[in-house]
Amino acid sequence: MRRQQGFVLVVSLIVMTAVLIVVFGASFTSMIDRQAAANQQGANAAYYVAQAGINHFKTLIFKNLVDYYSRERQGWCDPPIRGGIYDELGQPILRPGGTTAPIEFGPGTYQVTFHIRDTYMILTSVGRVGRSQTTLQLVATAGAGPAGAWDNAILAAGSTPGSKAINGNVSVYGSIHLVRGDLDLADPGFAFGGNAGVFNNYAGEGSGANDARAIMESITGDRDVDLCSRLKVKSGSVYLESGSSILGSSVANGALYSIHLGNGRVYRGKPNNATEITDHRTSDLVELRHPSDCASGAPCMNSGYDAYDIGLPVLHENFPNEVPAFTITAAACPWLVSGGRVQLPPSRTGSCGDANGSISWDGSVLTVNGVLNTGSLDVLVSSNIQYQGKARLRIGTSRSDASALFEVDKSTVLPRGGNFPTQNVLAIETSGNVKVSASGGGGFSPVAALIYAARNAQFEKQVLIAGSIIADTFDMGKNVPKIAYHPAVRDVAEELCLVGTFCYEGEVGPNPGILSDISIERRDTAAID
Repeated sequence: MRRQQGFVLVVSLIVMTAVLIVVFGASFTSMIDRQAAANQQGANAAYYVAQAGINHFKTLIFKNLVDYYSRERQGWCDPPIRGGIYDELGQPILRPGGTTAPIEFGPGTYQVTFHIRDTYMILTSVGRVGRSQTTLQLVATAGAGPAGAWDNAILAAGSTPGSKAINGNVSVYGSIHLVRGDLDLADPGFAFGGNAGVFNNYAGEGSGANDARAIMESITGDRDVDLCSRLKVKSGSVYLESGSSILGSSVANGALYSIHLGNGRVYRGKPNNATEITDHRTSDLVELRHPSDCASGAPCMNSGYDAYDIGLPVLHENFPNEVPAFTITAAACPWLVSGGRVQLPPSRTGSCGDANGSISWDGSVLTVNGVLNTGSLDVLVSSNIQYQGKARLRIGTSRSDASALFEVDKSTVLPRGGNFPTQNVLAIETSGNVKVSASGGGGFSPVAALIYAARNAQFEKQVLIAGSIIADTFDMGKNVPKIAYHPAVRDVAEELCLVGTFCYEGEVGPNPGILSDISIERRDTAAID
């Protein structure tokens, strides 16, 4: 009997021990779960506090950009925030490399650190709630605002993926933006010398055929202009076929501000036999504005494309009738139409037009104003001409009319007395093509115009386009055209409501700087001292 009682006691003790183990185990697990939940809750709370810090200072940055644009009414080469972030009173509250004091928000505090490098800005926010801490780091871009189609000397796209949007011996004074296709710059190979390249001012290399200062001064009144030149290629690469093809120059303020590539690279040589250039410091072919960025580990030859992502502008589906215009016809303007096309300069004097647009010729100067449609009539400039006024000359019967043509045949097209483009500007919009050829024989034949070609832009011999060009593709061949931008182009394009402007698309206005988030990283610390 005693043995049975002892056995029961032992069994009872074992059972009680097992029960205690289960109970204590469950309690311990529950305690761990509660602690983990508390830690997670604290980390989440700290995350939202850190997020508040990111949002607060990102909003301040955007406001700084908006205020600058509203005040100056112009874009910028380097973001105004390069000097720091400012409050509503214009006082600096966070300099680059600086960190704020703890700022109370909800149940905790956050501290924000600010860095800027080229078009990159980095905001690091540390949120703390109790013993929990979360760090958020935002990498974003602030482009050279306001960013739009007419902020470039050339905006182009190849017809098919992998094609060359620009191919030939072209020298560009200003920014190039390729939405699709390669940029292939070749050595001119002509006796008069010079380089194919992209430059930040009209000086080019500072001598010879690359120096466009004198001719641009006669057209615009400006000789020395910082063009904020950047090279932007969304889908495609850049090929510098020889040592005479360059990006930027060593003259004062001649370096490019930056290069922005989507999925391409910069190469030395021809596409089928090229070597990638990864560091401009070791190459005499590339001059960039911010060498210190490379030294600190930033991408030298690719500053990222996201801040500049715009599409190639397209004509309205009701082109050319989507805006009120005066339509040039043989019946309305017999002095202007010859051989089934608009002939410039006209063979005799005359004038025609209405409240929407007008055009007249007094024998020496073409006066243009408003919006002028030519419909099925192509436009031919067959000898040198001067113009005055501001006008949009629109060619084509519909958006699909690929045969529409604006042609300048071995002639110059210049504003009378200069003042381009602020007082005198001719804007060309065609659903088809643009073809410009120079007479040759030394020097460059200037054409001062803002040009949009829905298809192809072809340039022959020694042509200098003062203004800006938007086209699907460029045909350069073995020619040596030059395209020289002027900072006033963007404002005049908006004023005229050209295709590719915010006005034309019915938008309120450009986003100053085109802020674009690249990445955001989160790091949690469960407990802090």
